[in-house]
Amino acid sequence: MTTKSVIFLTAALASGFAMAVGEADYSVSEEHCTPEYWEKLPDGKKTEDLIDKCDDLEPSENGGSGQKVR
Repeated sequence: MTTKSVIFLTAALASGFAMAVGEADYSVSEEHCTPEYWEKLPDGKKTEDLIDKCDDLEPSENGGSGQKVR
């Protein structure tokens, strides 16, 4: 493995790790459909979209909430 390849691989891994650590997860899940999780997210369209998607779930799918709290 050449020095150039090692540098490229290191940079790619570091970049991927930084993106994974710094980006919030807006996927719909039982964990993400709670007011406690929403409070940790920044205000914005992505957060509002997540809340709307969670509100559309059946109560059993979102921890029984079914209400927008934020």
